[in-house]
Amino acid sequence: MLKNIAEGLLGGYGSKDPQNPSKNSSSAFDPPIPPPKPAREVKNILYDGEDGNTEITYSFMLSRDFADSYSNAGEIDYLAVYNPDCNEEFCDYSIGDSAFIVSSAPENEIYDMIENYKRSGTPDGVYSFERVGNMGSRVYFKACTLLRGVVLYFYAIDRGISYTNNYIGVMYEKNLLGTPLEAKLKGEVDEAVRSYREAVQPPAR
Repeated sequence: MLKNIAEGLLGGYGSKDPQNPSKNSSSAFDPPIPPPKPAREVKNILYDGEDGNTEITYSFMLSRDFADSYSNAGEIDYLAVYNPDCNEEFCDYSIGDSAFIVSSAPENEIYDMIENYKRSGTPDGVYSFERVGNMGSRVYFKACTLLRGVVLYFYAIDRGISYTNNYIGVMYEKNLLGTPLEAKLKGEVDEAVRSYREAVQPPAR
């Protein structure tokens, strides 16, 4: 799933070093990064339960820097591309440099990272990691990893009734490591996760 997104959405991965972000810092000649646009509410429905008839409405706040997109992959619940040039008159929905993702069935690598954290208290295969204790019992940690040639900054989260070991995060090219844009993207994911809510509507009888 993520391999398809990485190869289809993100190209030109660059040669930055995730183990040494200081090597990747921006220069004085880089254009300034505009502040995040005001957030908007994103609201979608997740179907869960034994027979898939339990309706779960989930919502979160996401910067208008991200434009709604679409993926054919059933493992992705929600996808948006970073495109701060969008406005009410025109929006280019073509491929961007980064993608915001809410997963419903992550790649095996991510699933295993989260499962290993639940068993041992530490996820495997990440180059940065921080436990999260102030976002509810179902948000476990945030981390950065390299996945299929791109960077994934994500929060590990259980969603709905049975959607365990999922994530909310952003993928971006390695040449953004250590830059102000990387910090901006991470901050926008932080806001989305802080505001994430679910409301369960039992099936009608």
